[in-house]
Amino acid sequence: MGRVGNPSFLVKLIKSEPAEALKFDNISMSKTSIKAQIVENLSLTPLLYQTGYLTLASPPSDESYDLKIPNLEVRKALESFAMSTVLADKLGNLSDFGFSLIKAFDALDAMVLKDLLTMIVRNLPLTSGELNERTFHLALCVILNVVGINKIDSERTVEYMVGAELKHGRLDLFFKLNKDR
Repeated sequence: MGRVGNPSFLVKLIKSEPAEALKFDNISMSKTSIKAQIVENLSLTPLLYQTGYLTLASPPSDESYDLKIPNLEVRKALESFAMSTVLADKLGNLSDFGFSLIKAFDALDAMVLKDLLTMIVRNLPLTSGELNERTFHLALCVILNVVGINKIDSERTVEYMVGAELKHGRLDLFFKLNKDR
């Protein structure tokens, strides 16, 4: 077995508890689960708490700890690492998958694009009630980042034309594809 500090150890835990690994908000842990940790049988959430990836969100109650990710830098790193681990486990080579996605965008092939995006959603280890736009957005950004598209603008208010009418809306994700990517 790998050592706790070894990234392969964390990868194994993420693969064994993928839904837990993608839970970035409203994280709770019983007090007994943190005390019951032994190296041979670690769980992901207590390990993330013990290693500083999670911190207390409020004073502990008698039964549980409410946890949060301590800051934006840790959140981005943890989210990207966990999402790429889960997606690679479910979708295979993320670089190949990403290039298929870019090819579908470049060709404006709506059917292939729909199939690829559906594969992402179907392979996220969440129930339909848990799937949210932010999780899907993160998955798509991780895949695009793997193929070298890391300048992605998101959550902007935009103006756009529909017929002759100017409309206002929110842009969730924008990336520009060209020959240079």
